[in-house]
Amino acid sequence: MQIKALVLVGLVLVSFGLAGCETTGLSLREQGENNYSNLIYGLSNQAASPRLTRLKEPFRLAVVQVGEQSPHPAMLRAIRESDLPITDLIPLPAAGLQVSGADKRSDIEAYVQKKVASMLSLARSQGADYVFLFGGSADIGQKNNALQILDLTIIGGFLIDSNTVFADGKAVGALVDADSGSVIFFVSADQSASGGYPSFNYGARDEILGKFRQDLVQALGGEFIRRTGLYL
Repeated sequence: MQIKALVLVGLVLVSFGLAGCETTGLSLREQGENNYSNLIYGLSNQAASPRLTRLKEPFRLAVVQVGEQSPHPAMLRAIRESDLPITDLIPLPAAGLQVSGADKRSDIEAYVQKKVASMLSLARSQGADYVFLFGGSADIGQKNNALQILDLTIIGGFLIDSNTVFADGKAVGALVDADSGSVIFFVSADQSASGGYPSFNYGARDEILGKFRQDLVQALGGEFIRRTGLYL
């Protein structure tokens, strides 16, 4: 029995410091061909006129987050609470931009351009003057610490912060003229976060990452509001 216990303890100790890492989009559904960069380059082929240097006032704004049916609430809240002369804030879906199945064929570029054109058409149909398109990426990792030895007990596995999750992310966005498809300006924001959680409580891990994404979106929203003010 003592030998088995020692082996188990040894396995736990060996796991200390091991880290896993993954890269996702700002949205968990921003992946594959359905990403911000592809849509931006698709827009470059839609532009019909030089970019604007001044925005009309007031204006109607459509907001689109890559991979989502509706933009993150933190973005919509930041814009609504700003002093920008926006008469209507219009959330549009972008989850349907995923390339898959028969639609994918061999011409991804043509597919993306078609979807971008549809996005602009939908925005115009809702009366939007401009579209704010945003997305990004996040690198997420985790590591164990010496407290993981307490995972050998039920209580320790549920209550002790024996794991640390850390994340670095970049959010990016572009304000687009709905009529011409021209990109008016780009914005970006960076954010880092870390926090401890028990091995048997992934809900706590999800809370940390959820707060990280919310803070990242809020930071991007602040940059968007600041930059928009320069064009008024």
